[in-house]
Amino acid sequence: MLDTVKPVAKRYEYERMTAAQFRQALETVGLSEGRFARLFGTIPRRVRSWATGEEDIPHAALLALSLLTLPGAVEMAERVTDSVISDTRPADSQ
Repeated sequence: MLDTVKPVAKRYEYERMTAAQFRQALETVGLSEGRFARLFGTIPRRVRSWATGEEDIPHAALLALSLLTLPGAVEMAERVTDSVISDTRPADSQ
């Protein structure tokens, strides 16, 4: 899942996922970009930019995707997210 080294903090350097590795990891755990955005707590446009290589993929996304490969992890992540998320759009736009 890892490729090149880029500094992300003064003290540490992390190997970053490539866009192709990110897309493959999403497929491996069975998540669409939109579902991953919801679970990860970001906007779908940002996840699309990771998947296309427009933006660097944060280390936390690699951690999340790695953990989501554990048995039952996706279902647990969805239960946790469902318990703390609310739709802020007006009722007439849903």
